[in-house]
Amino acid sequence: MESEDDDLGLEPDEYDMESMDIDEELGIMEASVSDFLHWSQRAYWTLDQGIALLLSKDPYQVYWERIRSYVNFYYSIPLCQDYAKLRKIVVQAKAINEITNEMSPAAFLEWADKKCLTIPKMLKQHVEKIKAKANMKSRAAEADEARFDLMKKKLEASVDSLKERDIKIRALQQEQNALQKRIIELESLQWKGFNKEDPTYPRELDIAFAAYLYVSKNWQQGKSIKKQILDWLKAEYPKNAKGESELSKLERERIARICNWQKSGGAPRTPEKT
Repeated sequence: MESEDDDLGLEPDEYDMESMDIDEELGIMEASVSDFLHWSQRAYWTLDQGIALLLSKDPYQVYWERIRSYVNFYYSIPLCQDYAKLRKIVVQAKAINEITNEMSPAAFLEWADKKCLTIPKMLKQHVEKIKAKANMKSRAAEADEARFDLMKKKLEASVDSLKERDIKIRALQQEQNALQKRIIELESLQWKGFNKEDPTYPRELDIAFAAYLYVSKNWQQGKSIKKQILDWLKAEYPKNAKGESELSKLERERIARICNWQKSGGAPRTPEKT
């Protein structure tokens, strides 16, 4: 356990005790007045400073090293006994770690209030006002941080959404590329007709194919398909002045037979075009 003489964070002694008499020194301590606003603005108090402030005294003028000599003297002032009583409470609280040697003004007054110690009204008001402003700034900072976090989450969600869209776009581009490649392949496989320069060129088959394409797209209802094919051959391969044609009668018949999709013969019934 700590004794009553343990150090509670004393301020340096700024007074030459030997240069003044007892009455003068007691008078200075009795008359001292604390600047509550200044001390409320301090980041922390030592415990001896807190004791002086609870007694409404200036911690620079009223402190244990100065008071201790007068506590048991018959000519002492009440301030010395009051300080000693408060200090005993503080020393015991520090010994069991209720408080620490350096405390924020708000924390020290909160402890003093729990101990039912008298707190100067003006001191309490100043400390609470500064604490309220600090809390307000803290809440504002928290609100700003919350807004920042919300904006960050929205931005991250937008980034994720853009990534998903990018993935879909890339997939569609791959599908499009595959389709274009397939189209090119199909176009390369598309038959473009017979090569007349090829020694294996099938002349009759080439003419038959041309006849079929024309008649199948332009055939007339109620008229023999074979007759329409022969008419097309006659028009495309007419006889010259000598009565000669590029196609013989036998070739015409053969081509018409190949192209005719109405194999039943006779006058066809009138079908409906689709």
